[in-house]
Amino acid sequence: MPLLVTGFHGCHIETAMNIVSGVGFKHSENGYDWLGTGVYFWEDAPDRAAEWAHSRFGTDGAVISATIRLGNSLNLLDITHFNWLKDSYNGLVTRSLNLPTNKNKRHYLDYTA
Repeated sequence: MPLLVTGFHGCHIETAMNIVSGVGFKHSENGYDWLGTGVYFWEDAPDRAAEWAHSRFGTDGAVISATIRLGNSLNLLDITHFNWLKDSYNGLVTRSLNLPTNKNKRHYLDYTA
């Protein structure tokens, strides 16, 4: 049985109205997005989502709640995967790939298009 989590999406009030009216979510596709293209949620953290939305949009900030069914996902809070992540990173470095670097608070190291 898939795991269900409650996620909270911080956004502009106009975006929230579009989402709930059926337009749906617009995927973020910035090269500096933290973990790649998609829609970002704060798990079980409505106050954190609100803080983010209001810091970005002021009084026009809003939060949407969603029940999300996790499929094949990597839980970065579970230490079970840490050695695999470390080995994967070391494998990339060993292959002398030109890895991106984080700069200006952008997460280029975490995701490349």
